[in-house]
Amino acid sequence: MSAPARRDAVGALLRQHGWVLVEGGTALATKVYPTAVGPKEAQVYLSRSRDDDPNQSLSGQYYSEGRNIMSTGVLLPKAAAAADVERLVAQFAREADYAVDASYARGIWLRDQREAEGLPRQA
Repeated sequence: MSAPARRDAVGALLRQHGWVLVEGGTALATKVYPTAVGPKEAQVYLSRSRDDDPNQSLSGQYYSEGRNIMSTGVLLPKAAAAADVERLVAQFAREADYAVDASYARGIWLRDQREAEGLPRQA
C-alpha cells in the first residue's frame, strides 16, 4: 500500500472514533474534548518513514497542566493486514480517550456530567 493510501486508510479509521481530519500541517487529525476549563484539542500524528522502514507510528498530543499527557502511541507495520490496522487504530483511539479522560480538567467535566444526569459520582 502506498504512503498516501495508508494515510487515507488510517484517517478513515480515526474518523470512526470521532477524530476530524486536518488538511495540510503536520497533524493527521484532531479531536476536541469538553473540559471544566473549556474545549481542549488533541492531535494525532502519523509518522513519515523511509521506504525501507517496516513501520510507521501513530502518536498523540494533548496538553494538560503544562505537559503532554497523551503518551499513547502504536506501531503500524506497513505490511499489516487491513484488520490489524483497524485493530491498532482502535487501540490508539481507546488509549487516547482514556488518557484525556484521566486529565484533571476533563475528569471534573465528566464528574459534573454524571451528576447532571443523576448518576452517582465515581470513586
